[in-house]
Amino acid sequence: LNGALLNLSTAPAYVAFMQGMSFFRYGFEAMLSNELHNKVVMVEAPGVDPFPLSANLFLSLLGVDPTRVNSDIVVLACFGIFHCFLAAALLKRKIMRNVESTEDDSSSPSNSPDGEGGSSDSKSGFRRRWPSAAFLSIPSIVNTPKSQGAMRLQ
Repeated sequence: LNGALLNLSTAPAYVAFMQGMSFFRYGFEAMLSNELHNKVVMVEAPGVDPFPLSANLFLSLLGVDPTRVNSDIVVLACFGIFHCFLAAALLKRKIMRNVESTEDDSSSPSNSPDGEGGSSDSKSGFRRRWPSAAFLSIPSIVNTPKSQGAMRLQ
């Protein structure tokens, strides 16, 4: 769908609309146009003498328009901005769900078996749950007994 294996201009109708939604298409077109526009490529094939070929001919065979490089870059930037906003919205939604579930749990005296459920935020009235190092997948360095005389990762 990105045009690497399919000519963009001769794509079937049921695939053509999906090309506009693929950021790979814009990146592929911008990269090929940047690298091959107005270049001459030496083609070396078995059994044939090497011959020069205009890269613009190759681009036209793929359906790539070298004049659209700037618009491809703008579209790629828009994709990036859209995905940043989407990620921020999903992160906010997840945080709000955690806050709501924490507010529901605040009626109980403790969130953990040892009675230390986290610090209480007096302004908002909910308990914070701080992630542990295991949750973040960060190895912690722990001193081993002196008999082993070294440090180990847990």
